[in-house]
Order: sequence, then structure tokens, then C-alpha cells
Amino acid sequence: MNALKKVSVFFVVFAFILSAFSITSHAEEAQPQPSNLQMLTFSSLSYYDMEAASAQTTLSVGEFLSSTKQPYAKITKEFKDELKSQNVSVEDVITKAQLNDWKVYKTMDKWDIGFYGVIFKNVKTDQYVLTYRGTNGGFDYITDLLLATKNYEISQTGFAKLLVSELPEGVNKDHVFATGHSLGGYLGARVGAEKGFKTVVFNAPGFQKDYLKSLRDTHVFKYENYVTNQDIKYDLVSNWGHLIGERVVYKGYKHGVKNFYAYIR
Repeated sequence: MNALKKVSVFFVVFAFILSAFSITSHAEEAQPQPSNLQMLTFSSLSYYDMEAASAQTTLSVGEFLSSTKQPYAKITKEFKDELKSQNVSVEDVITKAQLNDWKVYKTMDKWDIGFYGVIFKNVKTDQYVLTYRGTNGGFDYITDLLLATKNYEISQTGFAKLLVSELPEGVNKDHVFATGHSLGGYLGARVGAEKGFKTVVFNAPGFQKDYLKSLRDTHVFKYENYVTNQDIKYDLVSNWGHLIGERVVYKGYKHGVKNFYAYIR
């Protein structure tokens, strides 16, 4: 009888351990990476001033893009017009990109040097997307090309890394992602390859050969394979310099971020 009781107790304890392990494994199961449509939409939204959305923490990204009240209405109208030019509706993007699950977590604006960054947060999964604004006028367009042909650091790079410090303390690296278009894509690729964040960038310039070699030789870049470049084939900026990571190419000519909605839906 004692032996039978011991066997029974053993199986009960064993079953409990298996159950606890199963629960823990399920809780730690990796969440899916944000979709290309989500990354594209965040890159698009970084061209707007997101401070009002950041201050109003009760609204999701989907909700403020549906709002007719100021200060959201201006952003909503401009974003709708941008999508309309690509035969896409804002309602479809809100639904397919699950924007009601996301909020603006933080913004960083350094207007004097042309830097602007946004952190979007998924309130269901605790994932964060570091988003960098790209080319915003003629001077920045020239800057994009200089990045690909010169051996020098630009001032925006330091602030791109500083935006990382705005993440919650102790956040899981696997819950952090980066994105951006054009100059913002360059910054996103820099941060992603250095910090180990999965990164998707759009029409970003590459790196000058010797400069890229120095980043590799000094082990600054440890995670180049974490970067995916989404490029339009005949875009001038994304064909300059040496790209890191994977490259996906769409047939076309235009540089603007809105043009990717023709391919990513």
C-alpha cells in the first residue's frame, strides 16, 4: 500500500511539474513580428507630428486616425489623402495593420538637426517599434546620398540611439523592432544592426564600403542579418552604397514612402 501511495504521489507531482512547464512555455512564447504593413504605416506616420497622440494615452493609433476632432483631424485628412493616391483606404489599413492594438508611446523631436523619432507600443503584446522620420525636404535628400558616399557620422545617428533609451527599463530585446524610410531607414538599420532589433526599412541608402568595413571590424555591427530592406527598384537613394541584411525589391521608380502601399497591403 505504501509503495502504491508513493507511485501515486510521484505521478501527481510529475503531472504538476509538466503542467507548470507548459504554462510557462506558453507565456514566454514569442509573439509574431510586426507585419510589413504595420512597419510601413509607422514609417508613414513618422512624417506627422505625433506629440498630440503621445500625450493622449487613451487613444489607439486606429482611433486617432478615425477621429474628426483636432488635433487629430489634420493628421487624419493628410494620411487619408496619402493613402487615397495609392487607392487604399485608411479603414482598410487600420483593420489589416491592427492599429487599434497600438499606441504612440514616446516621441523625440530635435528640429534643429532634422531628427524626429516615434516609439509605437502594442498594448496587447508589449512590443515596441522604434520609428525614424526620413527625408523631409531637399537638404535631407542630399544628406541621404552623402550617407552612402562619405565616411562620416551624422548628428541624427546619436539621437537615433538615444531614442532607444526611452524604452521601458528591462524591456525584452525580442520585443523591440525598428523601421524608417529613406534617411529614417538608414538610422533604423544602424540601430537594428547594432542593438539586435528586427528591422524593416524602406528605400534606405546603404553604407560607403570603407565605412561599413570599419563598423564590422570594430564589431559595432553584430546583427546585420536582422535587417530587411524593402526597396523600389529604380529609386535613386536605395541604390547608393552597400546595403546590409536582406533585400526585397519591387518594380517601380518613386522614392516616397506612400508608394509602398501599392505593393504591401
